[in-house]
Amino acid sequence: MRKKERYIAQGAIIGFGVTALIDILMQWLEHNDRGEKFTWESYDGNRALKIGFLGSAIGAGIGYVSYEYQSTLEQKQSFNSDEYLKSILRQEDLKQNPELLDNAVLIRDKLKLWIVNNFSEKLVSVPENTGSFAKRTANAASFDIDILLPFRRDSFDTLEDMYSWTFEQLHQKSGRQAKVVKETKAICISFEKNGQAINFDIVPGREIGNYKQDRRLNLYVKPNRFWKRGTCFKIDASTQRNMTINKPEARKVIRLLKIYNDTNYLNIPSVLLEQATVEALSERKYGVYTSNTDNLLNSMDYLAEKLGQEFFTDHGNTNNNLNNKIDSYSKSKAVELLRKDITKIEVNSNYLKEIFEGPYLD
Repeated sequence: MRKKERYIAQGAIIGFGVTALIDILMQWLEHNDRGEKFTWESYDGNRALKIGFLGSAIGAGIGYVSYEYQSTLEQKQSFNSDEYLKSILRQEDLKQNPELLDNAVLIRDKLKLWIVNNFSEKLVSVPENTGSFAKRTANAASFDIDILLPFRRDSFDTLEDMYSWTFEQLHQKSGRQAKVVKETKAICISFEKNGQAINFDIVPGREIGNYKQDRRLNLYVKPNRFWKRGTCFKIDASTQRNMTINKPEARKVIRLLKIYNDTNYLNIPSVLLEQATVEALSERKYGVYTSNTDNLLNSMDYLAEKLGQEFFTDHGNTNNNLNNKIDSYSKSKAVELLRKDITKIEVNSNYLKEIFEGPYLD
């Protein structure tokens, strides 16, 4: 809930409670004046409810006025938007929780070693670190560690066999220590260490041609209904992995957009955030500025533009439309909020604090 809505909601709740209590007191006094005993049977609940709703409306209005007054005061105060964004990035840096980071890396390395020892005859290459953790776009509050398993072309008859075999092996290995679950393209393994969850997405893929040369894999896509058949999905592992290499400013913005996405419950897939940011900050579009705020706003603008289009081509698979990963309602909601927030921030940079407020950063 944004600051404005919170002020209004709190005002409405307080207004309702205060006026309802006052009416109860008034009813008690009225009964007392008439020499009658005040009981639940004689209590006029409908009257108290009506007065409570009136108080709620008044309280909401007071909450709105308080918000506007507070916003006016904040506008007059000096505010460094770039420093504010840096503070958010520091707060969500994985290094802020070294114990969690060390445990995650330790479990990852042990898991990869076990996979090498047990899967080596079927693999064309060693397990590869991928995803946000490897691309350095992960945030402390919400991240998974992705491990890509490139299997040889002749390792399995079908992609489904590859996926099922990998799941069974991982379940036998980790089923007692962790939760192992089949997901759309990956197998999720969730460990708990000192009360903290550490999640791994194991992604099995089968080489299409010569993986060591072209880095292309076929993934199995698990159907979302039991009566449907699974499908395949092609990826270029090098394109996805190299997307943010030597792009430190893009990585910062991607992390900020992930926080924005989670805080505002927008459900935009990470791959859309990443690709839109990289494209937005390329020389063909806005380029990179020294200001984190400018880079963020430019990326938000470009993201809204791409979400509003019918097709957003995936760099890792040119036949794939990234916009198919998000439903129409979520797209419309995201585009509307992105554009509103850009406008408000351009008028008042303090509004940045509102778009990042929420349970995610509490």
